[in-house]
Amino acid sequence: MLNARVPAAGTRRTAEYCRTIMEGSGISPSAGNEDGRQVGSTVTVIHATNAWNPTGHNLLGVPDTRLYYVHLEALSGPRTYVFLGSQQHLTFVADMDGHVPPEALRERMLREAHLYPHLVDAA
Repeated sequence: MLNARVPAAGTRRTAEYCRTIMEGSGISPSAGNEDGRQVGSTVTVIHATNAWNPTGHNLLGVPDTRLYYVHLEALSGPRTYVFLGSQQHLTFVADMDGHVPPEALRERMLREAHLYPHLVDAA
């Protein structure tokens, strides 16, 4: 943990501080935009230690959407849990039977969870 004081937002020192933190943590500055959504084909991960992640497992992003998923083995068999949101806030949207491929999640969430496309798609 860095003991450095966080500089005020909007200053040049803020950008330098953020770059130092990202380089030290192995996070790519181009991995996503400021609210954690994915850009292009980059896959974003919400780590198990994130306070908004209730699963205790890393959540993988579905490219070009605000959807995150995890494949788990439950007592009832393989499951796919799907969440909508960002690094700062996640909403549980589905518990699906089996391990659903990530490329099929967007369409299934629109159809089965009745989500609106403008809420699912990354801007």
